[in-house]
Amino acid sequence: MRKIIDGKVYDTSPVELIAEYTHEGQGDIRYLSVGLYRTRKGTWFTVGRARATDRLAPFLSDHCDESGDVVEVIEATEARQFLEVHAKELAEKHVAVERVG
Repeated sequence: MRKIIDGKVYDTSPVELIAEYTHEGQGDIRYLSVGLYRTRKGTWFTVGRARATDRLAPFLSDHCDESGDVVEVIEATEARQFLEVHAKELAEKHVAVERVG
C-alpha cells in the first residue's frame, strides 16, 4: 500500500508493521482491521480497512484510496495508546512508557 499525504510517501512495503488489530462484529461496520506502522525515521502511521453497510459506505469511500485503505499519520502518543489497548506486550518494546513503582 502506498499513499501520498502532505507531499510525503507512506508505503507499507519497506516499513515495519508493529501491531495489527482486527475486529469482526455486528452493526454498521462488520469488519475492521488496523495496522500500526513506523518508518525508518520514526514516523508513525496507521492503515485501516473496514467493510461497511450501505449507510457508511459513502463516508468510507470519500476517505479511502483506490484499495479501500484509510491511511492516517499519528503522533507517538497515539501509537502508544494503540499499543496499550491492542498489543500491550509490544508497548514497552516500541514506545516510551514510564515505570511506576
